Amino acid sequence: DKGRLDLSKYNDLKDEFPDDLAETEHADSSKPGIRQDELGRVCLENMRMWSDARGAGWIAYRPKDKKNPRPDSSKWMSAYRLGSWRLAFLMAHLQRDLFAG
Repeated sequence: DKGRLDLSKYNDLKDEFPDDLAETEHADSSKPGIRQDELGRVCLENMRMWSDARGAGWIAYRPKDKKNPRPDSSKWMSAYRLGSWRLAFLMAHLQRDLFAG
């Protein structure tokens, strides 16, 4: 799909990110994957964290604009599938920027 990351192309990055799936390992447990020095500075517009019985990670949303009046397109980055909250956050951040064009 145009404008969507193909996560299979980033599999080699998994080894570069430590297993940080424990909630106690994060500067802010409501924003896992964001480093201490990024808190309050990183833009989370059109992004959110999710955690439920099916999984957890970050979601990037296509922004609402004239071409897309309903932001119904999203990409979910699973921290468990990617092996790291940090990698899930970075991939969602990149996806959000791609959506914004």
